Amino acid sequence: MNRRMKFLNGHIYHIYNRGHRKATVFHDRQDYLHFLRQLREYLVEYPVTLIAYCLMPNHYHLLFRQNGDDGISDLMQAFGTSLSKTYNKKYNTVGALFQGKFRDEHVGDTGYLRFLARYLHRNPVKALLCQQPEAWEYSNYPDVIGQRHGTLCDFSLVLAGIANDPQLYREFVLDPLADGWEPRLMKKIHAAEAKRRNEKSA
Repeated sequence: MNRRMKFLNGHIYHIYNRGHRKATVFHDRQDYLHFLRQLREYLVEYPVTLIAYCLMPNHYHLLFRQNGDDGISDLMQAFGTSLSKTYNKKYNTVGALFQGKFRDEHVGDTGYLRFLARYLHRNPVKALLCQQPEAWEYSNYPDVIGQRHGTLCDFSLVLAGIANDPQLYREFVLDPLADGWEPRLMKKIHAAEAKRRNEKSA
């Protein structure tokens, strides 16, 4: 299917790619920050909302919602071209920066969205880059839990499925058994929602 016709408005997608031949893409802090600064600029130009991100040394993960026709396709084409040019100039290389076209995964429901966000935010821990996800500077997790105050992402779509409670999301991310945590998570969500209703009615 033509990639330009593939993405649906109002839907969420997991966009990811790795360096060409699995090579390192981010060599220093400035490479990570350049990626994020460029992404911010293109998010202004195209009808796309960034929900979450995690950048790793040789790959990236982005959670997007498309808000207008061809938003994701057009953004990623322009963004990818710009990144490649900057990288090749800085490191005196030629050719593709990433391993072919970016890959995408449709995110169909709220339950899967929160598990996918958790997967992104735990990625640096799993890769042994840090011991706690909030220690990794190059994801939006520190913003979610209030450790940092970034404005690049709108994480409300994830939090809406977790009683709009960042600390409950933090507990969910940190629990090593969360892959089988859905029943317990739902109980906690219902309890948090009930508490808020009681506080409003008091």
